[in-house]
Amino acid sequence: MFDNLDEASPEIVSRIAEATRSRTDYQGPHYIEPVEQGRRIWMLAGGETVTVRAWMRWLGIPGLAFLVAGVAALINGWRRA
Repeated sequence: MFDNLDEASPEIVSRIAEATRSRTDYQGPHYIEPVEQGRRIWMLAGGETVTVRAWMRWLGIPGLAFLVAGVAALINGWRRA
């Protein structure tokens, strides 16, 4: 409907109100939000989403524990030698 605004009626063109919104959570490529006059469709434009899975974050805890244990074992072995 909005592909060719030159041929659209002035009533339709007057209803178009461009707006920009920034969000930290991913809502998909587009989502619909109800407004007073009906609904507003928001489209993702120029956004690059990077998702880090929660289980990958939890792998940092045992990794840090193994790193600390390895350093402690090296120090302990050096002191006993």
